[in-house]
Amino acid sequence: MLKISKKIGFFLLAAANLLAQETATNQSLSPMPAAPQVRIKDLARIEGLRDNQLTGLGLVVGLNGQGDSSSNAALMEMLSSLMSNLGAQVRPEDLRSKNAAVVAITATVPAFTRSGDALDIQIASLGDAKSLSGGLLLQTPLRAADGLVYAAAQGRVLAPTGRGAVSTSGTIPRGAILERSIPLPEIQSEIVFLLHRPDFSTAQKIVEALRQSFADATVTVQDAGRVVWRLGAGDRIASIAQAENLMVSADSVARVVVNRQTGVVVMGQNVRLGAATVSVRGAKISIGDRRASEQGRIQSTTSVEDLVSLLQSLGLSTDIIIDVLEALSRAGALFGTLEVL
Repeated sequence: MLKISKKIGFFLLAAANLLAQETATNQSLSPMPAAPQVRIKDLARIEGLRDNQLTGLGLVVGLNGQGDSSSNAALMEMLSSLMSNLGAQVRPEDLRSKNAAVVAITATVPAFTRSGDALDIQIASLGDAKSLSGGLLLQTPLRAADGLVYAAAQGRVLAPTGRGAVSTSGTIPRGAILERSIPLPEIQSEIVFLLHRPDFSTAQKIVEALRQSFADATVTVQDAGRVVWRLGAGDRIASIAQAENLMVSADSVARVVVNRQTGVVVMGQNVRLGAATVSVRGAKISIGDRRASEQGRIQSTTSVEDLVSLLQSLGLSTDIIIDVLEALSRAGALFGTLEVL
């Protein structure tokens, strides 16, 4: 970035010959921890078995003057329609109320949820209401993307209170009841696993685990995120239950994630640094060469974790540390993906 030199006054020199120093760098690295053993069910989901979303438009009442203003046309129309349905004919222009609010309602229906099951719902104001805290959501139908009603929502709104809290949104635990089960696909002889994080290495390890446990099954990798398993003879449900609990050595892309606001830095185990020299605020840091620590004030490091710790010990702010990591990435000395939140 061009702003780096102006902002923190440091220069970064990537070593011209990374290959010449690669051996020395690798020797100084600590042994790489073994990849974690993870169940297939935690790495992938079965195609067709997924959550579904519902949404609705409703009224929250009993807001004690904290609701939408009387100039909200949508509120007046909904109140007039509600009263008409209950047998009272009142024109929208004759209504005056600040005790109600028009709200959007959302809910997520997990796979295998049946009619009669309760769902948590989220609510947010659509108008100029000041707070939804303590309000009562009147019964509201919730629809899916196909336009059909699958649930009915109703209940007391729980909204955050206190200084700085945003009380124009809230939740109702178990506030909706599923009135219609969402259809699920039948279990066929072909099962497709969709990886949560597509990765060819992990997909291949899933294939190997399935082949080892099911000798008569045909398993193939279609792409980095899709594994197709054609079941053999036998109980399909039992086979799936056994398969999803098989342990696999999960692989992942080398990644460094930094939160600029909180200063949290999370590093994957596969992130590596190439040879480079960083100079910041009078201190020099040599990356990839332990012998450099013998030269004056030069300090050395070989991992992102050590580098971040070293920069923090120098009293550098999170913004400066992020700039160093970004400069290393641009110079080709950080082997992995840098993600700044």
